Amino acid sequence: MSGAPYGNKSRSIHRAVVDLVALYLDGEGISSTAKRTPARLSDSLIDDVAIAPDLSIPGVHLDVTSRLSPYRLSEDLESAQRAAAINRTPVAGFVQWRGDKEIENSYVVLDLQSFARLARGDHLAPP
Repeated sequence: MSGAPYGNKSRSIHRAVVDLVALYLDGEGISSTAKRTPARLSDSLIDDVAIAPDLSIPGVHLDVTSRLSPYRLSEDLESAQRAAAINRTPVAGFVQWRGDKEIENSYVVLDLQSFARLARGDHLAPP
């Protein structure tokens, strides 16, 4: 489901891209928590790891795809949305790394409904 390297040939490249996105967001003042990397195969099958976002931001399920070609926008977004629904996270999306560009030039893909929730601040818990 979510958090897989999405067809990338190297898990280490995927992990590095997730870390770069997290560092960039932190530098922009957006605190995010990266999914823990399972030490064993059996650990990766545990539900809270299997459906955890690559990056957790309050109210946002954000996966990262490090596959360069071909892009699978619909499939990757639907995967993030399914996991977000299970976790009851109001906004779901994913970051599409563009290997030849700096990390800040990556795309963030979400549907219009999630964008509206994000823009209104609906994803944030009430104070």
